[in-house]
Amino acid sequence: MTVSKKFKNAVIITIAVLIISVFAPPIQADEPLKSAPADTLFYVQINNLDYTLSQTDQFLAGVSPIPLGLQMIVRMQLAQMLGNPALPGLNTAGGFAVFATVEGGELNENSITILAPVSNYSEFISSNTNLSEPDPNGISEIKNIGGFVTQIGSFAAIKPPGAYDRLIAEKKSLSSGSFESLADVLDTTQKSEAANTPLWVYCNMELVNKTFGQQIAQAFEEMQKQMEQMPAGMQSPMQNPAEIMKIYYEGIKAFLDQSKSVTLSLTPKPDVLKISETVTALPQTALAELFTKESTAKTDNKLLYYLKDGSMFNMTGNICSKYNTLGMDFFMKIFGKNITEEQKERINNYLTNYANVFSGSFAGSFTITPKNQPIFAAEAIYEVKDKTKFDEVMKEGMTFLEDSGMTEFYKNMGLDISSVYAPDVDSYKGFSINSAKFTMKVTDVDSPEAQQMAQMIEKMYGEGFETRWALVNNLCVYAMGANADTQIKKLIDEVTNPGSKEICSEIKAATALLPGSENADLFMTFNLLRIFKAIPDMMEMMQMPMSMPEMDFETISNFVIAANTGENKLTVDVAIPKQHLMEIMQAVQMMMIHSQQMQASRNATMATLKTLHNAVINFKMDTGRYPTKAEGLKVLIEKPANVENYPTGGYIGSTQLPKDSWGNDFLYELEPEDGTPFLIRSCGPDGKPKTSDDLLSTDNNGC
Repeated sequence: MTVSKKFKNAVIITIAVLIISVFAPPIQADEPLKSAPADTLFYVQINNLDYTLSQTDQFLAGVSPIPLGLQMIVRMQLAQMLGNPALPGLNTAGGFAVFATVEGGELNENSITILAPVSNYSEFISSNTNLSEPDPNGISEIKNIGGFVTQIGSFAAIKPPGAYDRLIAEKKSLSSGSFESLADVLDTTQKSEAANTPLWVYCNMELVNKTFGQQIAQAFEEMQKQMEQMPAGMQSPMQNPAEIMKIYYEGIKAFLDQSKSVTLSLTPKPDVLKISETVTALPQTALAELFTKESTAKTDNKLLYYLKDGSMFNMTGNICSKYNTLGMDFFMKIFGKNITEEQKERINNYLTNYANVFSGSFAGSFTITPKNQPIFAAEAIYEVKDKTKFDEVMKEGMTFLEDSGMTEFYKNMGLDISSVYAPDVDSYKGFSINSAKFTMKVTDVDSPEAQQMAQMIEKMYGEGFETRWALVNNLCVYAMGANADTQIKKLIDEVTNPGSKEICSEIKAATALLPGSENADLFMTFNLLRIFKAIPDMMEMMQMPMSMPEMDFETISNFVIAANTGENKLTVDVAIPKQHLMEIMQAVQMMMIHSQQMQASRNATMATLKTLHNAVINFKMDTGRYPTKAEGLKVLIEKPANVENYPTGGYIGSTQLPKDSWGNDFLYELEPEDGTPFLIRSCGPDGKPKTSDDLLSTDNNGC
């Protein structure tokens, strides 16, 4: 028996409902867990469908392009499936679930079971016209979409058309005294989350690894082979791509081998969507060790005050030596073949010294600074444990580019990276200020691509970007950007006047969205809208023919992220405020309007260019020559002294030359570089000739 498309669509709709519908008040909802077997591969539970959909609709109002509310859409789909709009016998205030089990090492449509809570199973069967009367095994057929349904406790268990026997087996297994349910193997926290969050998703990573581990390995192996067979010209100049793919797979395999489960909880309110993901590691594994909170980790972050309003992102938390080591291990695998044993030893010594110097908390902010070189600025503050070795470690850090092999790595990409360390370049309030300047240049500019890269780097970084830092009491203050010298002195002012500091308004709002996040192992705010500020500069740097408006949109809200480790678990909490989604939508709408206006301006300018171009050709036909450089386009409205055959009223029917859509004069070029006899140029929105947004009368989309 084949699985019908209608049943597949019903399963997809049900799962989508469970994933999208994500708000419900805390209720006791552990019954679905008791009806799913312990070896479930994945499990999705939604509590109180009616309330969930109602609250989800409130969150999506104004940000979703779908005109109908989810509550109406879902009830319409359920009514179509059951054959009765009133949904008699179905408890839409109960806990719904979808789960899948693996049989014979395979996962297919028949593996999926839907649990729908019923208030009265007899009424559910008799009053919904698309459900047949139960057969001797207690199984009813779903007539319109195909599939079968039976009663399991207080639920209607639904499976696809080809799973009649599996439904009977599941029903018998549940009624046996030896049945081990998912509720029996979950820990207390997981069961509480399943019962008290609106949407809860569980994935059994041990079973994922057992079922799909070999397939994943084969897929990566096939990708490696394809990369190895790539022509040399198509391979990355960085490293052997097959080797990099192998390193990625090693990381994925380590995660699969050492993780026990992954859970996801979603809880939106009308003004915010909260997401919580937890990865649980298998005991006594490297991953479990990584997810163990360090004994030196602080629970009260005193650096929160230094985070800034207006930043693209803010970050604060505990300095963790384990993650430094993990990151360096990955780094060494990528760059290791360019590093000598002596360099490796120096790097390891540096990391050891770094861990001894820096301990405790850190805080940093990253800001977009349009029209500057570079177009970003960063500042950070670190707690220092050993001040006596501070200068030594910072100086060692300046040699990291060379020792780590990154210099050679970038040379293979055609880039020359260098740094210059300058101690004691300035002092402020009795504190010595140190500096380092980084430069980046293209080594070979023969090709057009390399020339474009060189121009982009020059526009982005100029002659390089500077970093400055100082040790102020037990804090290292650090600044990077076009105004690093000013930034560092402001940071010194802030650190030496702690009594005047208050937590800024955006951070206050962020911590209110995720209470307790201010003391997380890692706390971040991220403002997507502020990235848009860099788009005009990036377009110009990449010489892309696109004009963008100044991106100074009103935005005060942020995405919020908090991560914590402990008890073999990593938990990441995210808050997405509706206000930020609304701000993004408004910005996108403004950009779309600007784009439409810009296209209209380009079309109007191209039409004028065509008129002028044809007029110049007519002048040539009448006079036997093109206008000279000195004459320019003026010959189209004024008769030159040496021309006799000149039409009354000129060639464009006006006494004045038109301007382009941006109020600039058109430029006439005789015998230009492209080999054409002449062309007429509009300097485009930026008003500058020979830039990427210019429009030419010889463009294919024009004349």
